[in-house]
Amino acid sequence: MTTVPPPLTLTPPNPTHREVVTADRAQDFVSEWKSQLSGRRDEVLSSLASSKGVGVEDVSEEDFRAASPVECDKVVLSGKSYTAAAAEVLYSFFTRNANNSSHGDDDEDRDGSLAAGVTVLDMSDVIASRPEDEGLQVLRVLSSAFAHSKLVEVNLSDNAMGSKGVSACSAVLDGQSDSLERLSLCNNGLSAEAMDEVADILTGMNGQGGEGTEDDALATDGAGVICERLTKLHFFNNMSGDGGCHSFARILNRCSNPTLRDIRFSSTRASDEGSAVVAAALDAAGANLAKLERLDLCDNTFKSSSTAALFRVLNRTTRLRYLDLRDCSLDDEDVDGDGGGCGKVCHALFGASPPLEHLDLSGNGMTAKGAGAVADLVEDAGGTLKCLFVEENELTSVGVKKIARAIYSLTSADTTEDTAKGTNDESEEGNEQEGQESAPTRCALTHLKLGTNECGDIGARALVDAYRAGLGLPNLTSIDLNGNGFSSEYVSELERTFGDKLGEMDDNDDEAEYDDELDSEGEGEDEGPEEGGEDDDEDDVGRQVGGTEDVDRLADELKSMKVQMSHDLV
Repeated sequence: MTTVPPPLTLTPPNPTHREVVTADRAQDFVSEWKSQLSGRRDEVLSSLASSKGVGVEDVSEEDFRAASPVECDKVVLSGKSYTAAAAEVLYSFFTRNANNSSHGDDDEDRDGSLAAGVTVLDMSDVIASRPEDEGLQVLRVLSSAFAHSKLVEVNLSDNAMGSKGVSACSAVLDGQSDSLERLSLCNNGLSAEAMDEVADILTGMNGQGGEGTEDDALATDGAGVICERLTKLHFFNNMSGDGGCHSFARILNRCSNPTLRDIRFSSTRASDEGSAVVAAALDAAGANLAKLERLDLCDNTFKSSSTAALFRVLNRTTRLRYLDLRDCSLDDEDVDGDGGGCGKVCHALFGASPPLEHLDLSGNGMTAKGAGAVADLVEDAGGTLKCLFVEENELTSVGVKKIARAIYSLTSADTTEDTAKGTNDESEEGNEQEGQESAPTRCALTHLKLGTNECGDIGARALVDAYRAGLGLPNLTSIDLNGNGFSSEYVSELERTFGDKLGEMDDNDDEAEYDDELDSEGEGEDEGPEEGGEDDDEDDVGRQVGGTEDVDRLADELKSMKVQMSHDLV
């Protein structure tokens, strides 16, 4: 069996170096790429010759093409600023056929070009500092080079595009209506008008306009509708406002197949009105979001008019791994005793039980009550949750202590379970061999951010005790506590405990008195688990850190709670 090397990814030389690419410099890129293609060709020919038992010179071009129909399947042009002349040089290179003859616009010829085999195109950040007219020309020429590709993924981020730019890139947008699955348009300066044009392209409206699901669906028969196959859709840091929210809703409304796995719609200057439209569209998608794994809605404004829809969405996301709701105005107004907006988010996730790995609820005004719900979620998702970001809130030491207790309960439970397991193993199979790996901890946390939370020494002490008393959070690689109010003594204690895992503490206020009222009210009397000891008292969120005999009872209670919360949210 002949083994051939995979298709190449072509990237400009020295890709991290920012530069303006002239025609001469573009020729340097082409020379480097030709060398790479030639080297790969030699490898394929050598492999074919060896398998056939003939000389390299006896391998026909037909055999080469049959064994390696695609020479390059990914092109990355990002991070360079191309002149119009440079774009023409690259266009000529990518549209040449296997015999190096230049193409015109003949479809049959173009199908044999190098670009024809490309499925992934990264054209992000390619016109920085270019005048508008030249920038649009660069986008148009580079896009046209891939007009006959079957692009599956396109990244046009970090280009000042606007509506004119969207039109200039039509060859890699609506020109890919039969193949495109993953699209990124981040930091493009897209206005509401530009977003409407993007929505027309993705829904197959081709500039006909439309207000929603029925208009878009009736205007197309489903053929060539990009929305029908999208798995990834990213819009970030644009200026589309509420109008862009309506356009984004149109896109979601046409995603009628359960293919979407990665959604990002963040920092788009949306008010509560526009955010409500987005939440309603996500809610209406229903089962079409069944495979959703990543959801980034950071920097939207979810008020009472939209939170119920958002919570229903989260309650259905059984495959969700990544959730970013940072700066989403999920005010911690606790009217139902559930910790407010952030509490309801946690309860919705608790009901869905997704394999959550990343959760960001920073900047939402969360208080200690909301931290209780976060602590519940940490315990429930402890085996998968790697990144927990709840910085820039108002947790105080009380809230931080609740989260610390949840971490301790996981690590201490692991210690108890491992000890019990070890005892059973010894009685049944004898002692384990020295040096054998122990069972992995149920606490998977690698990154923890609790900075700027009005936390003082009581919270610091709880974190130190939780870290030392359990298994020491063996997966932890970084912890951010900056912007709080720890005494100099406890800063030193944190540094000794966490070492180089602890981030900068330059914004710590060692004269802050965040814990004074807590102490006077008796909130800080319980110091949490002593190092190496046990804590059998009921914690702040009403949970009992008991022995292994309580595990089955707790498991039954948690299952019952999930079922009940699912009914309540719906």
